[in-house]
Amino acid sequence: MKSSSGTAKSSLFANLTASRATVVLKSNEKPIFVSHLIALVGIAILILLGGSHNLFALSWALLLPGVWLLLRPPEFGYNRALDYAVLAFLALQLFAFLPQIYWQDASWKETAVDSFGIEFPFILSMQPGRSLDAWVTSLAGIAWFYLLLSFPVNPVGRKWIHFWVSIVIGVFAAVVLWGNLRGIRYFGAEEATAFTFFPNRNQTTNLMAVGGVFTFGFGLEGFRRRKLVNIAGLTASALCLGALIMGVSRAGILLYFVGILIWFICRRWRSSIRFYIKIGLPILLLFFSFLISSNQKSVSRISDFLMSPTEWDEAFRASVYRDSLEMIMDAPLTGVGVGNFEAVFPQYREESRNYQRVAHPESDYLWVATEGGLLLLVALLGILFIFFRSCRGLSEGKGGSYRVAALAATIVFILHSLVDVSGHRPGTAYFALFVAALTLPMRGVVRPKLPKLLTRLVGLALMIYGAFWLFIGVSGQPSKGEAELVYLTEQIDRAIQQGDFEKAHALVERRIGSRPMDWQGYFQRAQLTLAESGNLSAAALDFRRARFVEPVLAAVSYDEGFVWLPYDYGRAISAWRKTLNREAENMDNYYGRIIRAGRGDPDFLNRIAQLSETSLHYRHLFLLSLRGETLMAEIERELVRDPSLSQFSTAQREEILDRWIDRGDLVSAQAYLDLYADELPDVWWLRALLYEAQAKFEPAVETVRKHLEPALIPEVPFEVDDVTRIERAYALTKSDIVKGTALLKFYLANDDIIKALDICESLSEGKDPPAYALYWRAELLYRLNDIVESWYSFEKYIQLYR
Repeated sequence: MKSSSGTAKSSLFANLTASRATVVLKSNEKPIFVSHLIALVGIAILILLGGSHNLFALSWALLLPGVWLLLRPPEFGYNRALDYAVLAFLALQLFAFLPQIYWQDASWKETAVDSFGIEFPFILSMQPGRSLDAWVTSLAGIAWFYLLLSFPVNPVGRKWIHFWVSIVIGVFAAVVLWGNLRGIRYFGAEEATAFTFFPNRNQTTNLMAVGGVFTFGFGLEGFRRRKLVNIAGLTASALCLGALIMGVSRAGILLYFVGILIWFICRRWRSSIRFYIKIGLPILLLFFSFLISSNQKSVSRISDFLMSPTEWDEAFRASVYRDSLEMIMDAPLTGVGVGNFEAVFPQYREESRNYQRVAHPESDYLWVATEGGLLLLVALLGILFIFFRSCRGLSEGKGGSYRVAALAATIVFILHSLVDVSGHRPGTAYFALFVAALTLPMRGVVRPKLPKLLTRLVGLALMIYGAFWLFIGVSGQPSKGEAELVYLTEQIDRAIQQGDFEKAHALVERRIGSRPMDWQGYFQRAQLTLAESGNLSAAALDFRRARFVEPVLAAVSYDEGFVWLPYDYGRAISAWRKTLNREAENMDNYYGRIIRAGRGDPDFLNRIAQLSETSLHYRHLFLLSLRGETLMAEIERELVRDPSLSQFSTAQREEILDRWIDRGDLVSAQAYLDLYADELPDVWWLRALLYEAQAKFEPAVETVRKHLEPALIPEVPFEVDDVTRIERAYALTKSDIVKGTALLKFYLANDDIIKALDICESLSEGKDPPAYALYWRAELLYRLNDIVESWYSFEKYIQLYR
């Protein structure tokens, strides 16, 4: 270490001023950290398994603490306050299994029971199986944290833990960078917009932000002590930042820098900040500037995020927050039972109404409050309070600087949990608990003793539960989560097709019994009823139940309409009318399929015509789907109401007239154009189409040529003496647009129509031909008196580039 004057101090003086040193380690002190290293390997495996959302990852999340508790149970808790808060947290989750009679039902639940006859369990949770899964997963996470607190570690061991975390996180970050650069996706996350080990890329963002801050603190300490081993920390942190930038994660980048700011503030309490401002910040900012200077997409998104904070309230996430708060107000103390958010939330979707499925409230704390009530949230906040209170004296003793880095990383995770659900994902949660445990000092006072028998029993229970999930995953038996739903849906459909109604009934009742707020269960029972007995009233009631359970998504009533089609036209149209008032990603596609379902049946088509009166948009789409007499009949109806069709927008009128000319009566189309030509901006094109429909290609082409400006050909500088060489080169590579463009301009300038046309032909063959190639092909064909081909080339040019 050097003094401010630059003169090296003696080792004796360095020891006397330990308050300013980062870490003072005895050379003969042996590191103690093996348990943490094994735990880190376990976390790495959990992340590689996808961190959540699949049975293998979930089973590993239970087996990891379960085996450890069974073999080496912790003998002591950290302190009694933490023990009591944790016990309260676990106990309050068990409210999900208490009788419902102690609480007032929400209005939607009363409606479900009284108006639709939906049956719920007598306990608070409507899905006891999922509540049990959630509670066991929570128990496993708490057991994991207690194990981490019990692992022995000394100051030298802390240093080596940070080193190995840097290696592991650095490798993960490098893989994320490589995956994004190569456009590769991880298995189980193929639909993600960026490379991620988790189905949702936000979880990888969390891992990179927390890991980046944790390793940054370790790396920067190396500058003070001049230890090469700390370079691993800076390297890993830089890789994490690069991964966040390449993943275009605004929140991740902000969290990364907020975490580093927190680290600087905490270090200020321990030693002078001057060194870090002079050395650390410039290095960090230079690296950041270097990385983002070539990533315009990331720069743009970060700028939009920072400069437009008013847009946050308009975002989908904010609307989910508001609806989640309404959900909390209906059951403020106990919530709806752990594991039940996704099933209940559709009843509260007002602000967040859209076609997207909402599986969680976009915040760990809101998730806790909606499912477990405010009492459970208070217990969680109590745990956090006790944790931070235990961090007092952070800078005291050996290894304090490493604990500061762990604290900053832990705060980053807690902040991210405000706007995401990383705390509910074992892959990210287990790593955060690992980091949080390294924040706390080893307690030198007497701690509360834990009963070994109890901890071993907990470990055995976790092992059995985890082994069960592992068996399910290995055997391919879909008995959990979405896999179970897919399995039951397929089995029910197959049983109906085979006429095995007894089996189908048993499966559908099993599904409804375990998930009374799953609309697909009632939907399938309605299908089964129609197929088996044709009881329209009973089927209609189940379809009503399905629409009540899922009041937002259009897919419910849309599919219902097709089920009704062979049985009752009126009910089908009624279901589709409801569809148009629900939410779909592309409602026009839905409506198009509805229209196509009516072809070939005049009576049903008349009903769809009435459905099209819902709005001008759907009326316009309906007219565009018709032809012949049917089209003219509907146009006559419109003309009676409004002879000019002015109720439609200009673009809609042009499209209707285009269809009228192409598939309808030409005489009436001509009459309409003569009357309302002044109201249509591009009437010349409609007249050209009318000429073409009458097989009058020459006036059609003349009309187009009169109103189109010649397409400009880009300038390509070359010497006239080089024409022969360019011709030979182009003859070998007809895909060379630059050479083709140069030759086209030269041939047109010299009135060499045949050669110019040949160039236009070759340039027009590609997937996205240049506009000027299509235009000049049409023009040159006209000059050669090939009027019909000239028309079709002009038509293609106008359709693509007008």
